[in-house]
Amino acid sequence: MISVPIGLYGFQHYLSILGSLILIPLVMAPAMGGTPEDTADMVSTVLFVSGVTTLLHTSLGSRLPLIQGPSFVYLAPALAIINSPEFRGLNGNVCFNSYAFDNH
Repeated sequence: MISVPIGLYGFQHYLSILGSLILIPLVMAPAMGGTPEDTADMVSTVLFVSGVTTLLHTSLGSRLPLIQGPSFVYLAPALAIINSPEFRGLNGNVCFNSYAFDNH
């Protein structure tokens, strides 16, 4: 039986989670009409929040070596909402204002 160092398993886990940590913001930010700066902000926010929640989970939670990160489960519904015609071109409360003033 081949003995594999535990660090290699950690590196494999790092590579697998990095895909979702980076890929979700790279898909979502342009779909929402963001600039490259917005994409960079979103990626850095996801990395920061993932790090904080992982540290909290490993110190206060179940103390297992888990990485908290985004999920692909919400990607399809979020993209469907973003691409729906009724939500395109919203600036501020345009949708709320049009409904509020048209019903009087």
